[in-house]
Amino acid sequence: MKKILIILLALSLFACGRKVPVLEHEIGTVIYNNLAEPETIDPILHTGHPDSVVVIQLFEGLTSFDPKTLAPIPGAAERWEVSQDGFVYTFYLRKDGKWSDGKPVTAKDFQYSFTRLLDPKTAAQYAYQGYYIKNGEKYNKGAVNDPSQLGIEVIDDYTLRLTLESPTPYFPSLLYHTSLYPVRQDIVEKFGTNWTRAENIVGNGPFILKEWTVQKQMIMMPNPNYWDYINVKPKKLIFYPIENMLTGYKMYQADQIMVTDPVPLSVIDKLIEKKDPELTIIPEYSSYFYRVNTTLPALKNKKIRQALSLAIDRDKIVKKIMKAGQIAAWTFVPPGKEKYVSPEPAFAKVDIPLAKKLLAEGLAEEGIKEFPETKLLYNTLESHKQLALAVTDMWRENLGLNIVPYNQEWKVYLKSQQNLDYQVSRSGWVADYLDPNTFLDMFITNGGNNMTGWSNPQYDGLIKASAKEQDTEKRFKLLQEAEAVLLDEQPVIPLYFYVYDFLKKPYLKGFYGNAMKLHNFKYTYVDEEEMKKYYNR
Repeated sequence: MKKILIILLALSLFACGRKVPVLEHEIGTVIYNNLAEPETIDPILHTGHPDSVVVIQLFEGLTSFDPKTLAPIPGAAERWEVSQDGFVYTFYLRKDGKWSDGKPVTAKDFQYSFTRLLDPKTAAQYAYQGYYIKNGEKYNKGAVNDPSQLGIEVIDDYTLRLTLESPTPYFPSLLYHTSLYPVRQDIVEKFGTNWTRAENIVGNGPFILKEWTVQKQMIMMPNPNYWDYINVKPKKLIFYPIENMLTGYKMYQADQIMVTDPVPLSVIDKLIEKKDPELTIIPEYSSYFYRVNTTLPALKNKKIRQALSLAIDRDKIVKKIMKAGQIAAWTFVPPGKEKYVSPEPAFAKVDIPLAKKLLAEGLAEEGIKEFPETKLLYNTLESHKQLALAVTDMWRENLGLNIVPYNQEWKVYLKSQQNLDYQVSRSGWVADYLDPNTFLDMFITNGGNNMTGWSNPQYDGLIKASAKEQDTEKRFKLLQEAEAVLLDEQPVIPLYFYVYDFLKKPYLKGFYGNAMKLHNFKYTYVDEEEMKKYYNR
């Protein structure tokens, strides 16, 4: 019946002179542009957003998330209990939870995975996500060598007890972060770095990876051993790694994909003006900023970094370049979290005379006669390029600096940042959970996602103190003090707060915009009647 429907739809459309490539696929296939080729889909080692989108389809943590609200909901664990003092969480795993090869998902799988995340030999950038677990940081830094000292206790095959360093109200939300998803020890050890290949990978999520053709496509199918298989709606997922936004937009127009984001800068204002019903723009809990390599002689002085920041016209960026309602940012934590307000920064407007003064003072203090030629790194994407060109023009016109933008494709760009093989680099941070801490704790000394070389003992102390504070108001005050230090030191230069803009075919249901841009495609489906109406309109 499905194949007959495809033929009927195709014939009716071809008769109208329109060829619709999405109809060349089985009805029920969801086709998505994931923007970039994943660096890795190992849940514990990946760092980029395109990687995490894939990981969410193939694996599932103890908790999952509501696709609209992002509230934590049962995942691999059907329920959990919290001790009265908030230190101990007991998770009860689903007894029908299985890996894609049919083996049961057990508490030992999570014990192995959390220990692997924290093992210093793994060198996971997201290891700090396990610091909430008792002795997690000490084990990761070598102060504790026995993994049995970690607050991870297997009660039985389906019961896992986690003891925390301190009560953490948002811990259930943290657990749906992909770094805390389970992996199978026998599979990782058998195949080594090749365990994530399509022919080797075993997951516990709603989909299985059937095909991964690098720089072309990833194909995923429903996992028949997934506990909620009956409610996995797509028949197939096809992800394309199209980095060029204009190419993605043209594919969307040509009906080759069903969702594309973000929308190209060259067309978004026109879509907004005509109130295109397929366009969605919502606030996103994320920041766009430039990282500064503070280990370099010309950039280690905070006055020089402050000068760079003061010379950037954020209002011009969001109004003339971005155009989708982004908010100019002089602070780092985005608005949106109730009761948290970023501290008032010392610098909150363009000030060229002050920028020149600070630049001269900073160079003199470092014994540098002239600011050297510098490069601004960005990953391949039209909006990043347009912004890099605009900012380097501002630095040249306002400060006389020769800073040149250059791009790298996603995987190379990530490695350059990780290795501090850059001078200034475009960055973005989408919240890992709905709390301001997710934006601030990554800049602790030697933090896995710090990637600036910056270190400040006062900052580290404030972040650690906030992790132990139970009173929300007092905790937020400590985080505000930490953010004030970050804004003064400027190892990162905030530029704007994101909005999430995307185009979606009206016949694709169950795909929602949310503040963290998280999508579990088990909920998405193609409404066949809506599809017929759409292509015969």
